Order: sequence, then C-alpha cells, then structure tokens
Amino acid sequence: VLFSLFVSFTLTPLLAARWYKKGEDIEHPSGWFAIWFEKRFARLEDRYRRILEWCLNHRWFTFISGNTLLLAVILLIVGANLPSASFAPMFGIGVGVIYAIGGMLAVAIGSVVHGRTPKSTLAIGAVAGFVLLLVLKFSGVLAKAPVPAQKMIPILCILLGIGIYGTVRGKLKGTPLRPVWGGFLIGLTMMVPVFVGFKFGEWKKESVFKFSFVPSTDPIQVRAAIELPVGSSLEKTDEVARIVEKQFLKNPDIKFTITEVGKQSGARTADSNATNFAEVTGTLYDRESFIDKVMGAHEKLRTRKAPSIVADLTKGVGKIPGAEVRITGVSGFNFGAPIQLALISDNRELLTKTAADIRDRLAAGEIDGVIGPDVSVKSGKPEIRLIPDYRKAADLGIDATQLGGIVRTMYQGNDDSKMRIEGREYGVRVMLDLDDRNNRDTLASVPIRFNQGRPIYAGSVARFDEAPGFTAINRRDRAEEIQVTANLLPGFANGVVNGKIQTWIKEKKLLPAGVQLRQLGEADAQAREGVFLFTALFLGIFLVYAVLASLYNNYLYPFIIQLAQPQAMVGALLALVITDQAFSVIGFIGIVALVGLVGKNAILVVDYTNTLRERGHSRHDALVEAGPTRLRPILMTTLALILGLLPVAAALGRGSEFRQSIGTIVLGGIILSTFLTLVVIPCSYTIFDDLSNLFAKWMKKPLGFGGPEGYNSGAITDEAGEVESAPEEDETV
Repeated sequence: VLFSLFVSFTLTPLLAARWYKKGEDIEHPSGWFAIWFEKRFARLEDRYRRILEWCLNHRWFTFISGNTLLLAVILLIVGANLPSASFAPMFGIGVGVIYAIGGMLAVAIGSVVHGRTPKSTLAIGAVAGFVLLLVLKFSGVLAKAPVPAQKMIPILCILLGIGIYGTVRGKLKGTPLRPVWGGFLIGLTMMVPVFVGFKFGEWKKESVFKFSFVPSTDPIQVRAAIELPVGSSLEKTDEVARIVEKQFLKNPDIKFTITEVGKQSGARTADSNATNFAEVTGTLYDRESFIDKVMGAHEKLRTRKAPSIVADLTKGVGKIPGAEVRITGVSGFNFGAPIQLALISDNRELLTKTAADIRDRLAAGEIDGVIGPDVSVKSGKPEIRLIPDYRKAADLGIDATQLGGIVRTMYQGNDDSKMRIEGREYGVRVMLDLDDRNNRDTLASVPIRFNQGRPIYAGSVARFDEAPGFTAINRRDRAEEIQVTANLLPGFANGVVNGKIQTWIKEKKLLPAGVQLRQLGEADAQAREGVFLFTALFLGIFLVYAVLASLYNNYLYPFIIQLAQPQAMVGALLALVITDQAFSVIGFIGIVALVGLVGKNAILVVDYTNTLRERGHSRHDALVEAGPTRLRPILMTTLALILGLLPVAAALGRGSEFRQSIGTIVLGGIILSTFLTLVVIPCSYTIFDDLSNLFAKWMKKPLGFGGPEGYNSGAITDEAGEVESAPEEDETV
C-alpha cells in the first residue's frame, strides 16, 4: 500500500503526461466500443441519480432500511440455530418494540429540537423512567429477570420513560408519530429472516454459520490407530498391523506408509506405549488443483479428497476380530484432534468414570458430527496395588515412602552393593525371585521394619488389590488429567461443535464435583488469541476514526464513512454462509483489512460533496451531484479489487483452501458495502450533518458550509464569519 501510494504520486503522473496525445478529447472517446460503453454508463448514472434523489427525500426510511438489512442477515444466522420456528414471531415482536422505542425517542428529541416542547420534557421523562425502575425493583420483577437483562433494564426504563412522555407531549403539539408505528412495523418484518434462517438450517441439517481457529484443509496423512485387548503380545499386534498396512499399500493415493507397533500417538500428550497398541500412518500425494489441470502437472497427484480415501480404507480394513481400528485424516497443523476435552481431578476413580461416561455418550451420537471418541488414558496390564492403612502405619511410625521403598526393592531390586573380582567391579542387584514376585502372599509377608525385635509385615499396614493399571498418568497443574478426544465428520466446524459440547455438558450435568473441564487444541488457541485479534480490530477502527476526524476537522463526519465498516462485516458473514465456509483466524485478517478498505468509497462521495458545498452548492444538490460523479471511480476501484481477489476466493492452487476464506470475506464485504454506500452513505451524511449543525447551534458556533441550504446567494464566509464573494469556477480544460 505504501509503495503504491508512492507510485501514484510519482510514476503515474509521469506516464499520464508521456502517454497523453495532443488534442485528445478524453471526455468524448472515439471507437465503437468506447461510444457504446459511455452511452450505457450514462444511462446507469441517470438511473442512479433518480434513485439517489428518492433516497434523499426519504432519508430516514433509507437509513433505517439499509441498517435493518444488516440486522436481517444476523437474524438469519440466529434463526438457523433456533430449536423451533415458533421463536420467529417472538424475535419480530421484540425487534419491533425496540424499534418503536427508538421511534419514540426520535419523536421526543425531535419535538424538543424543533421547539414544539420544552427541554424539560426529556428530564421529566427520565424521572418517570426512574420511577418505573423503582416499581420493578420493589415488586420483585427485576430480581426474577436473567442476570444480563438486569443490567439492561435500568437503561431501558429511562429510555422508555423519555420516549413515552416525550411522544405524548409531541403528539399534543402536532408532531407526527410515523417513526413510532413505522419502526414497529419494520421490526415486525424481522420475523421473516428468522423464519427463513430456521428453514435453511433445517434443510441444511448442520450449522449455517461455522467458525474455527484455523481453516479446514484437506489432510496430508491418514492414520490408523490399532488397539487390541490388554495383555496381547507384540506378535499378535504386529499381525493385525500388517493386515491394516496391506490395505494402505494397495491404495494408489498413498505415497508411503510407516507402521509402528507397541505405540499409539496421543493428542498433544505423551504417546501411549503398550504391547496391544499399533499405528499405521500413510502420507498422501498432493491433491490436484485447478491450475494443475490447466497447466499440466509433471508429478503424480491425487484427485480425491482425504475423507473419501479414509472411507475406502475403513471399508477395506473392515472389522478385525479382537481388534479396534480407527482410521482418520491428519492435517498439517499440530493441534491434534478437533475435539479435545481435558478432565482434571485428584480423584482418579471419579476422573476415569467421568471421562468414560462422556466418551460413551459422544459415541452414542448425542452430539451431531462427532465420530471416533476416545480417551488418552486406557487400561493397561493387571497390577497389584498397595493401599496403606494410614492410621495403623502412623501408630507404628511407618509412612508411605518407606512402604513404597520396600516394595520397589523387592520387585525392582537394589543395586547399592558392589562386588570386586580381580580389580573389576560388578553391580549386585538384590530382589525377589520371579516365583515369589508372582505370588501375592509373598508380598504381604515382606517385613518393612522391626519394632522391639518383632517384624512389621507389609500386610499388617496395607491391603492389596489387583486391578488393571493405566497406560499413562498425565498431570496438569499437579492434578491428574485424562483427555477425551474425537474427530468430526466433513462439513462440521470444530468451533461450533465445541460450543455445543460445552452447553451439552452443562445441561446434562456430566461434570461431578471435584472434576474440572478445560478445552484444548484449537479451542484453547482460539480463546487465548481471540483477545489479541479483537484488540487489533478495535485499534484499527480507532485509528481510522482518528485520521478522518483530523482530516475533516469534525468529530461526526468520520462516523459517516465508518458506517460502511459494519456493512462490510455483515457482507463478509453473508458470503461465508452462502459459500459454506468457516470463519477462522485467516478470515479475521480479512475483517481487519476491510476496516481500511471499505471506507474508500464513502470517502470519495463525502470528500467531493464537501468540495461542492464549499463552492456554494446546497447539501442536497451537492449529494445528488457527487454520487453520480463519483460512481465511475467507485465502480472502477471496486471491480479492480474484486477481480484481483477472485483467484484467492476461487481457491485455484494447491492448498488454497487455507487462504480461501480471506478472499471470500473481502469480496463479500466490498460488494455489499459498495451497494449500500451508494444510497445509505448520502442519507447518513444528511443525518450527521444535521447533528453537527445542532451541536453548532447549542455551542453558538457558525454552521458548517453555511447550513443545509449552503452559503447565501453563492457567497461563502471566512473564519471570522464575514461574507465574501464566491470565486468563479474556471471552465477551461
């Protein structure tokens, strides 16, 4: 951007001067195509001028309708997540009431501004709203409301008091009530996008608006996790792994295969090592892109997506007796499984039971789109556990360290002793014989220490239980952790599914007291990095406002231009919904870029409008002239940006789906904001200009550009307020 700015001030004027032909009439081009195009474009300008005239004559309707269209897009997304279509009328009535309150506020404030009612009307209305708030509080209605609503009700009561009292006073003085009933009727229409969104989500059978931390990309590997019953030998595990490996080697889309027996990779945790585990990983060929089809690739590529390959491998492997085989795709990002739930507790038995319960419920299909749930800690080989009787041990002066040390010596041995033979030293390990180690009764008869010459046996201060052990013991914040992991079906975004799982766990009360839940993987990264992303967004919005406020020397005019920013963001969301793409951190970069990009069209209109008003035009005439005049550069810059981003949005290259969302977001935002800029921004200009003039009257300062009607008789005023004649325009070219 900085380099293009430098080129536009140096190289561009140079080339324009060098390539300009003497006597060339730029405004009257020659050639059949140029003449045909100019005629069509002149018709477009004329139609746009008539549309703009109508919109300026109905500026409040245009302003509210344009921004209501943005609200309709948001409600369409909300409606797709509703459990029933019966909620649509509730949304319509709710939005209608809010719009009606806004209309009443407009009537109340407008009546005061135009002098129909005294300024005390607003104060009396605020007092009435405060009295209403006290009634709700002491009657107990406020306490029964949800916590978020309790924070909004006081503000709503004050606004409602001002609106109702001001509307009644204004009506008595002849103020029309069109903003009130008009706002309510416009709000009622919001039930339509809610109903359409519900039907769309019902037809689609998945979330309409998806989000995840990173874009979903085609996996670069496929992996088969193999698990046999506890205690299976390496030979048996290797036999099953070879059956799976054979199916991998037969698949033509797999470049090479790696098989590991006795190991299973963990999801961002330590690998599980046991004789009943195995893993087969196949690396895929790169997937053929559109450019490869056009240009012709000189290497072997695959045409199928990884989910199709996984389906074929799963079908080929089938069911192997006595073995569980899970085949999934592995992406290039090191986030592990899409769903990662870390359960943390000091109670191992409760932790294991909770993790198994959540895994079994997910496997039963209680959450749509979740497949292959698993736990990070599995049952291992049978083991003998010594559980101390702490009271008896304390009476005898024995602690758990001594008890554990003796057992470790008996089974692992002690090599403190050394033996020297002919100058060479050998370690001596003292331990129980193999037969005694396999005898449970022998362990109970091992003496721990002697008390007054009498031995204290391990069986007298501890009990022995036999149970299967764990393949691994993971800890987080000094507490034991078990992770529940799962994969997703194609078309489901992990951000949406993670949110559903969180709500599901709370509603079903699956977390007992003493067990904590923490989401890992992409969900954890999204929670940590989201703060910085939104900080960058709001900082960009503030910096744009600061620059525009300093350039226009006005605190309100920047809002005219920045109204295009929410329009662009809603357009970006709508583009993602239409193209069925997930909103991710890459897309968020596009949102931040839109903050600066979408303001250019509004700047073209506002800047030229101010120029015309400085020449003595009225506000209305200046806007009607500035819009069609700036239509050509607006369409040129917009089309240039659209055509430049089309290859990115179309995902033409290899791995282009990773960056596809940024092109889709910028395109959707630019297209919608451009159309709304052409009609909504001029109407917004008149509204904010009226506000600026109102503040100027209250502060007893000169009106900007001489007011809406412009400077009197074509004259302009200097900084001291003196009238001087307006300069004549130079008509020479």
